[in-house]
Amino acid sequence: MADTIIHGDVQTGLTLYFQVRDSAGDVWNGSAFESYNASNWATYDVALTEQGSSKIYVGNFPASISAGLYTVITFEQDGASPAEGDTLAGMTTQEWDGSAFLVVKSYGDTNWATITSATVAAAVLSTPANTIGANASGEVTVAGHTAQTGDSFALIGTAGAGLTDLGGMSTGMKGEVNAEADTALTDYGGNTTTPPTVAAIADAVLDELVAGHTTPGSLS
Repeated sequence: MADTIIHGDVQTGLTLYFQVRDSAGDVWNGSAFESYNASNWATYDVALTEQGSSKIYVGNFPASISAGLYTVITFEQDGASPAEGDTLAGMTTQEWDGSAFLVVKSYGDTNWATITSATVAAAVLSTPANTIGANASGEVTVAGHTAQTGDSFALIGTAGAGLTDLGGMSTGMKGEVNAEADTALTDYGGNTTTPPTVAAIADAVLDELVAGHTTPGSLS
């Protein structure tokens, strides 16, 4: 069985034909697909016939072509026979099942397979072994999953309470912390006054303890 190629044009009385090409670009020559050869152009044509003067041209898709995706190219014959250089009149791509063209169904068509969110969820949740599900309260659960335990998988805890060690600071991080500390000390300024000597401190203490003390280094 062959299906019908339909081509509409703006003119009546034209001589039209079509060619069939596969996904590799090879052309149907009437018995097989072959690499394009200009000298074989006359074997590539499949005639289209106008229905009355309707400007609608029809022809049969070759029934011997196996199932697949094909490009149908329509030409207007300019001379006495099909030839390279004829005017390109149209092009379409068709999915062929070996006996008829596959038709994309519109939503609402009785042959349309309705896919619901539940169907998708069921398909997704069925694999892999560690599947996601939900309990009676609607909370997400993981089936087939072994909870992580032990020190190697210690929980972080509320507000990071479980964090006891950051694993040591890298050399780069230490350098950055040190640079920030140096900057803070520089901004603060620090003590720039020369500190007092031991003798000056001792003299000041004696001034407080001995009345009338006037001579540094002595008790008088």
